[in-house]
Formats: sequence, C-alpha cells, structure tokens
Amino acid sequence: MLVVGLEMPDLEMASRLVASGAAAHYGQITKRDLDDRQSRQVRMVAGKEYRIFLSDLIKLLG
Repeated sequence: MLVVGLEMPDLEMASRLVASGAAAHYGQITKRDLDDRQSRQVRMVAGKEYRIFLSDLIKLLG
C-alpha cells in the first residue's frame, strides 16, 4: 500500500507511485541512482496505464 499526501506536487506523487511499483526507494528515483534491475522495473511500471482513485477524506469529514 502506498499513502501520499494530496498536497504533494504531481511529479513527486508520480515518482512515489513509480518507486512503489518498481520496489525502489523514492530517493533512488529522484537521484537516478538505480541498478539495472531497478531501471528495468521503473521503465516497466512507468510505461503502464493505471486507474488511480485519489480522495481527500479529511476535507469530506471536516
């Protein structure tokens, strides 16, 4: 499971989703410090289409 804050910029949220799917650390993605296996995983994850539902329940409940 990946939990992110909706106040994150789009690029950060996308990078965190890719990192999660590629089993890489977010810092490795942003620093482009990946081994060959992780690089392949990142390309595979980034190339797929996903259905993502984002909800800010705090605003709904508050």
